[in-house]
Amino acid sequence: MPTLAELAQAIGGRIEGDPGFFVQQLKVPALAGPADLCVCLEKKHEKSVHASRAGALVCTPDFQDSRPRVIVSQPRSALAKLNALFSTRRSIFYQGIHPSAVVDPTSQLAPGVGVGPLAVIGACCHIGAGTQIDAGVVIGPDVSVGEKCLIYAHVVIYEGVHIGHRVILHSGAVIGSDGFGYVPDRDHHWHKVPQIGSVILHDDVEIGANTTVDRGSIGDTVIGRGTKIDNLCQVAHNVIIGEDCAFAATVAIAGSVKIGNRVSIGGQAAILGHIEVGDDVLIHAQAGVTTPLPTGARVSGFPARDHREQLKREARLRKFARGMDKNDK
Repeated sequence: MPTLAELAQAIGGRIEGDPGFFVQQLKVPALAGPADLCVCLEKKHEKSVHASRAGALVCTPDFQDSRPRVIVSQPRSALAKLNALFSTRRSIFYQGIHPSAVVDPTSQLAPGVGVGPLAVIGACCHIGAGTQIDAGVVIGPDVSVGEKCLIYAHVVIYEGVHIGHRVILHSGAVIGSDGFGYVPDRDHHWHKVPQIGSVILHDDVEIGANTTVDRGSIGDTVIGRGTKIDNLCQVAHNVIIGEDCAFAATVAIAGSVKIGNRVSIGGQAAILGHIEVGDDVLIHAQAGVTTPLPTGARVSGFPARDHREQLKREARLRKFARGMDKNDK
C-alpha cells in the first residue's frame, strides 16, 4: 500500500497531516472507509466528502478538514493520475505474436509488439515498438502504426491509414472505411465515387468503441494530436480536426468540416458538411450546427445559436406555455 507522501509526490501535491498514512484504495466518498482515500473534485461535493468515512483526502487549499490531506490546485488532474496509480487493468495483452495470428511477411514489427489471437496484419505494414494489438484486429496493407499504441479487440484499420504514437483505438472502431460518396445519373441511379484518400491520426489520439472515421475522397481525413473521441461517433470523409479536442458519444460530423483546436462537443450534436469551426468552441449536447462558428463561440439548440440566446428563447417558450395552460383552465 502506498503512503500519502508517495501519492503526494506522484500527483504533485502538498501534504497536511500524517505523511506515513497508508492508503488501501481510492474510492468515492460514499464508499470510502478509514483506510481509503477520496478526492473532493468540486465545491458541490464538499458536503459528501465531509460526511465520508475516508481516512485521507485530496482537495484544494480552501477545503477545511482535520484528516490527513494532499493539497492540489487541480483535483480532476490529480484524480486522473491517482486512477492510473490504482488501476489494476492490464495495458499489455500479449508478448510476441500469437500462433493463430496472421502477419504478412513483408510487414515490419518493432521490438515489444504484441499480437493477439486471430489478428490479421496485411502486407507492408509498419508497427511501432511496444504497440499492443488485441484479438481479432484486422489491419489492412500499407498501414503505419506508431509506438506504444493500444488497439483493442475487433478494431478494423483499412489500407493506407497512418497512426501516430500512443494512440488508443477501442473495440469495434473502424478507421479508414469509405466516405459516403455517390453521384446520381439521369435515371437517378447512384454511382460510387472511389474514395482514394486516407486517414491520419496524430499522436495521443483516442477513439471510442464503435466509432467510425472515414477516409478522404481526395486528400485525407485528419485528427489532431491529443484529441479524444467518445463511443459511437461518426467522422466523415475529409474532416480536419485540430488538437486537444473532446467529443462526447454519438457526435456526427459530416464531410469536409474543418474544426479548430480545443473544441468540445456534447453528446448527439451534429455538424453540417463543409462548415468551419474555430478554436476553443463549445457545442452543447444535441446542438445542430448549420453555419460556421467563430473562435470562442458557445452554441446550443437547433439550429445552433449563441448559448445564452438559446437559454432565453427556451425561457420565453416555457413562459408562453405556462400562459397557454392558464388560458386553457
